[in-house]
Amino acid sequence: MSSESKDRVLNSKALDADTKQLVQRYYGSLARTHGHSVKANDWGRTESQVLRFGVLSQMGDFNARSVLDVGCGTGGFYRYLNENVPTFDYRGVDITPEMINIAESSCGVELFEERDITRSPFARNFHYVVASGIFSKMGESPYEGMKGVLSAMFDHCEVGMAFNCLSVWGDQHQPQEFQADPVRVVQMCKEYSSRIVLRHDYLPHDFTVFVYK
Repeated sequence: MSSESKDRVLNSKALDADTKQLVQRYYGSLARTHGHSVKANDWGRTESQVLRFGVLSQMGDFNARSVLDVGCGTGGFYRYLNENVPTFDYRGVDITPEMINIAESSCGVELFEERDITRSPFARNFHYVVASGIFSKMGESPYEGMKGVLSAMFDHCEVGMAFNCLSVWGDQHQPQEFQADPVRVVQMCKEYSSRIVLRHDYLPHDFTVFVYK
């Protein structure tokens, strides 16, 4: 690991082992059950997944830019970009090996890898760092775990990061899912930058945040 990567580990709180195991068990089971289906990523419908991807991509111009997709799942965001962006440099990472296996089989082995960026950061930066649907299973200290992941994401971006969450403002509440307070999340992101956009207009139970360098 380079000295730059070691500094990033020191400056970013690693995802705790219990939360990591929870995520791996949950999504590993979904991947084994549903394979290439959108349900492997715990999305109810393809339409809502595509809608979220569309909002994430509105953060900026992704054409001829590099993108790090954190919690890439089965490669849905890569496929979305491939259909909507002329050219881009993509890397997808996920902590669940079953997800990576599916993504590699459908999109290409050179694009994805099993990696926890809070523990094994890249030595390079990316223009954009995005995450879709990765915060619904966050264990007993959800905001602490979320903060560690966001810190690592922001460390890796040159232009900015974009991510979405289930919202406490919504009308759909599942006891096993983490619904975040949008105001608290924005306050958390102010530690990284004051250039922040909150989107809560596309689904009633979901929000997206853009944080720019």
